[in-house]
Amino acid sequence: MKEKESKGGNTRGRFFALVTYRTNTEGLVQTIEGRMNSIRAYALIKHDRDETESHHHMVLRTHCAWTCPQVAKWFADESGQNTFAQIVHDRQGIVDYLTHEGDHAQGGKAHYDKSEIIDGGLCDILPAGDASDDSWEIIQAMIEGRSTRELCRMYGRDFIYHYGSYASIVDVIRREENL
Repeated sequence: MKEKESKGGNTRGRFFALVTYRTNTEGLVQTIEGRMNSIRAYALIKHDRDETESHHHMVLRTHCAWTCPQVAKWFADESGQNTFAQIVHDRQGIVDYLTHEGDHAQGGKAHYDKSEIIDGGLCDILPAGDASDDSWEIIQAMIEGRSTRELCRMYGRDFIYHYGSYASIVDVIRREENL
């Protein structure tokens, strides 16, 4: 398979926009589901009404940082279809692009309904205000007994820097709730 990165080089990220010319939607969902140890959330839509070759757009959020070539390789298959990946800097913009919100009248792009999006955690991809705050999720995971290694993989630098604070809060919650 040919895979190519549009932007990102060796830069690592956790949010990716992909275009693949693989046409089998079920096969793509199976590929994604087979990578759920690495993929935290995804959204996928098939564009088959544009004035171009049928293709899929995907937005992925990963648990840890990856490069564009690494993510593009996940979608390699025996058909040799191209997959392009780039790091996302405007999460709302790329989610809007899935349905061609606002630009469907331009350049032969059809408008797609939001119901056509295969939602594998779209709310976890969309920005939640000015800053992403995983604190509640981290504390819940610690109370449930997730390993520190797994939490480092999932939440990265922020978890590592603030580990002492999270551990202290978990201790207080356990005392208060007699856990």
